[in-house]
Order: sequence, then structure tokens, then C-alpha cells
Amino acid sequence: MIQNYLKVALKNFFRFRFVSAINLIGLTLGFAVCGMIYFFVQYEQSYDQFHSKIDRLYRLTTEFKYPGTEPRIHASTAPPMAPHIQQQFAEITSFTRLIPFEKNTIYKHQGKK
Repeated sequence: MIQNYLKVALKNFFRFRFVSAINLIGLTLGFAVCGMIYFFVQYEQSYDQFHSKIDRLYRLTTEFKYPGTEPRIHASTAPPMAPHIQQQFAEITSFTRLIPFEKNTIYKHQGKK
């Protein structure tokens, strides 16, 4: 029974090559896009999950509003923001700062680069 279905499917595939090729390309693209979406969502869901106290972890962001444009959100704040917020809220036990390093960044300490 299955052999008969396969014979009919192959016969129709070769009879209507153009339509079959379009269907096959569409199916392949659909699977590829679904796979890419799945891996993107999996990566986003796994972000910072290695912390033991993930439920107590927060990140401050800054929203920039320029005239005539959509607001832009950056994952950075002013340096004095963390100590100020820690003084205002007793629930904050500690904080850290992230500094994006670029090729042009030079660290200087006591006159040494």
C-alpha cells in the first residue's frame, strides 16, 4: 500500500516538476525559518540563567527620546545611578557596572596604560 503511494507521489513529482519544486522550496524555507525562530527564542530565554539567584537580578536601562524619532532604549545608565538607587531602596544588596570595551578603549591607572 505504501509502495503504491510512493509511486504515485514520485510520478506526480516528475510530471509537475515546476509546481513540485516551488512546494519543496517553500517547505524547506518554512522549516528553516521555524528552526531559526526556535533557536533565537531558546537563546533569549536562556540569557543570564546561570545565576543562582536569578529571581533577584535586575538590569537598569535608559530611554533616550530625540525629537522626531522613536524612543531608543539602551542597557546603560549614568555611573552615579547605582549608588543613588541603592541608597533609596533597602532591598538592593549589591550592584555592578558593565563597561563595553572597544578597540579604542585605553585603561589608565596611576599614569600607566
